[in-house]
Amino acid sequence: MPQLSRFRAVLAAAVVALVSVTSIAVPAQASPPLATAQAPSALQCYGDSMLDALCRPAPQGFGAWMPGLELRNFAIGGMTSTSIAVAAGLHQLSLSRPAVIPGSGEVELAEPVGLVESARVTGRVVMRASIAGIDGLLNHRPDISPATPWRFTRDTPGAAVQVPAGTPIQSLQVPRAGAASLVWAGTNNLERPDRVLQDIAAIVDAHQAVSTEPVWVVSVTPAWDYRDSLHGRNRIIINEQLERWYGQRYIPLDEYMSNGALYESSIVPTQRDRDAIARGIIPHSFWRDESDFTHFNWAGQMAAARFLDRFITGGATLDSARARFDAISTMDVEASGGGLTVSGWAADHSDLFESIQVGVTIDGVWRGTTLANRPSEYLFEYGIPGRHSYSWRFDGLSPGDHTVCSVAIGFGAGEHHYPACQTVTVAPTVSVAATVPVAATQAPTVPSAASADVDASATADLDASATADYGWSLEEADGSLAVAVRIDGRWHTAVRVDGAAADDTGEHAVWAALPRP
Repeated sequence: MPQLSRFRAVLAAAVVALVSVTSIAVPAQASPPLATAQAPSALQCYGDSMLDALCRPAPQGFGAWMPGLELRNFAIGGMTSTSIAVAAGLHQLSLSRPAVIPGSGEVELAEPVGLVESARVTGRVVMRASIAGIDGLLNHRPDISPATPWRFTRDTPGAAVQVPAGTPIQSLQVPRAGAASLVWAGTNNLERPDRVLQDIAAIVDAHQAVSTEPVWVVSVTPAWDYRDSLHGRNRIIINEQLERWYGQRYIPLDEYMSNGALYESSIVPTQRDRDAIARGIIPHSFWRDESDFTHFNWAGQMAAARFLDRFITGGATLDSARARFDAISTMDVEASGGGLTVSGWAADHSDLFESIQVGVTIDGVWRGTTLANRPSEYLFEYGIPGRHSYSWRFDGLSPGDHTVCSVAIGFGAGEHHYPACQTVTVAPTVSVAATVPVAATQAPTVPSAASADVDASATADLDASATADYGWSLEEADGSLAVAVRIDGRWHTAVRVDGAAADDTGEHAVWAALPRP
């Protein structure tokens, strides 16, 4: 095992040199504890338009993948993380001025007391609420105009009620006992990563205060700008901290949409998809339209709902979900003729249509990489498209045992793959004298163009353990041939017919030292 660890260390060091890894520091914060439970019967959704499109009955979103699950959709488009927290009842609001709630219709209200940010920074607030026992909808849209007043519209007609300043505005969307929660902060205030993290933590805490059902936190998906923009960098900061806090209850949706979602949606990646992924945004095939790569189209919504369902009803965890992004590979090693051949296949679940690199060490020495891009039709029946096989010859090895290790170098969100190392024995090569006694000869004849046989051959004793086979082959086509060597009818090796032939112009002679049967 120490030797295997050393080989893996060599491979890992070489892979690090090939793969760029970015690390971003985040403020250390306490990790809220997480509840654990079985698949829930009810789900509360807290988020913006991204989650609103999913937390709906069939044939949309979760309804298509989770029939029978009671959905409480509190996600609204345009909401910031702070307004999502307000709607979840985390910031207790109250009337700042007296108001009269009419018998029907809406009433304008002064800006309430209790906001942790200004109304402009808090952004759009749309929530089911109760004022003085009257249920209705509270709505504020500063995203349309800073002068937009707060409005409350009661659900059912009744007598007008006069309410004094200080009357609480009770959210009807607070987490409830017996229901699970899905929290997706959205993308509407990414310029404030600290605020986003505080709001998510508050919602999780509120859920755990009343419910023993699980709460999942969804990663922030790419929005508005590319990876290297302010929004892109802040998104990475937020996601890294959410993963630290919530561990196995963290859902890496952003990783999935660029790693496997296309394949599972029966979409063959286009160059535009790969270009978008390389720039840190969702694949082009999931864009809502040509000007909107933040929101998902129908295919993207179905892909996202399918992935989230694995956590909500399928028992998936962060680790099991990430394992689906991993590279996978095989390795076979065959020793022959003073060297060895490493072959197999390798693919990355992040994009099964793409060929990947395979790195090799021999006796702990890094030998480089080769692209696994040869035909691999035999994988089609296992649902693996593309070209993924490889074969790599290493000559000039010393006689004796040699340990070969390989790594399939993944390019997506998952891990590289290290198949089991193998040790093979390279036999000694045999030195042949300049003049080899010929045991038998055959007059050469020129074959037809369709023939590719060895036209003259002989066998000579070299020593007690080996013989030498030699001869020549020729066909009318230009260039030399490859000759397969068999012993007792079984495959042994292949050699090039490229030695100098005394009786013919061109390189057509062949010889091979073979172990005595």
